[in-house]
Amino acid sequence: MSYRYTSIIDGSEFQIKPILYAVVDESGDVNMERINQDGWTHYNFDIEKKYLDIVEEKTRNTSAKTYLRNPDSVKACVCDYPIIRVKINYENSSSLSFNFEENDPSEKFKSAKYIFNEVLRKSKGNDHITKVLNNLNDERKAFVDYTMNKDTLELPFPIKPKKMDQIQFIKP
Repeated sequence: MSYRYTSIIDGSEFQIKPILYAVVDESGDVNMERINQDGWTHYNFDIEKKYLDIVEEKTRNTSAKTYLRNPDSVKACVCDYPIIRVKINYENSSSLSFNFEENDPSEKFKSAKYIFNEVLRKSKGNDHITKVLNNLNDERKAFVDYTMNKDTLELPFPIKPKKMDQIQFIKP
C-alpha cells in the first residue's frame, strides 16, 4: 500500500490516506485499486514471478528489526510524499512487514521498490482496468488499520505542539 498521513480537519489527530493498494499472489496475479479525482480505479494484471522470488529470497531469513528505524536517529516530521508498506506472507504462515519512503535509497528496499514500480507502470494505461472488487476494498480498509497500528508502534507520533510558533518548516 502506498499512503500519506493527513490531519483530520481540526488537526487533533492523523489518519492514513491510501493512494494505492495492491494484493499480489504467489503467481504474480495483481488486484489493485488506485485513488484518482473520481474515486478508486480497479486493476487486474500479472507481474513476472521472478521478481516475487527475488523479494522472497532476500527477505526470507531477515528479521523485522532489519527494517526498523531507530527513533533516536529520526527527526519527527510529516512529509508530503508517499510511504510504502509491504507485508509478505510466506508459505510457512509467517509474515514480514515493513515500510519505507518512496525515495529511500537504501539497498534493503530495492527488490520491494522494484515490484512497487512495476505495479505503478502496469497501472498507467487503461488496458488493465476492471470492475470494482468489493473484497479488495474491505482488505484495504483492514490494511489501513493494520498499518496505523504498526506505524505507531514502530515510530510513535510526536506530541502535538501547544503553540503554532513551535512548528518549523524546513526544506530537506
